[in-house]
Formats: sequence, C-alpha cells, structure tokens
Amino acid sequence: MEMGLEPPPDMPKVFKDCIEDLGGSEIKLVIQKFLQVTNLRPQQNHFSMSLKQIRSTFLNEDEERMLNAKRQMLVTFVGP
Repeated sequence: MEMGLEPPPDMPKVFKDCIEDLGGSEIKLVIQKFLQVTNLRPQQNHFSMSLKQIRSTFLNEDEERMLNAKRQMLVTFVGP
C-alpha cells in the first residue's frame, strides 16, 4: 500500500498556523495519503485511514479506550 513520499515533506507553515489557530497542538504527521477523486467529493463527508497507513499514534489514552470499546461493541453486535 502506498505510504506517500519518503521522507515526507515538511508541513507548510500556513497549515501549521491554521491548526494552531484552531487550538491544535502537538502537530505531527499521522497519515500521508495520495488523494483520490472520492476523497474530494463534497458528499463524502469522511476521510478513511487504513490502520496500515497510520504513521504515529494521535489519540490519548481515554480516546483509545473509547475507540476500542466501540470496536468491541461492533464486533459483539455484528458477530464473528
């Protein structure tokens, strides 16, 4: 699976400034992905991230626990 450019390019300063203006901190590369047409459609209000493409963790411990609990509920609900 494509992981993007190696080494990844630096994030443009304007992007970093925008993230900081929105209250973001600890800015780091989480995923680098080549965009497809479906990623850019307004009706597609999500952005998928394959677990194999994630380069660094970005959730805190509480968020990780909550996500794992939701995954477990889904597996239990849908069944094996």
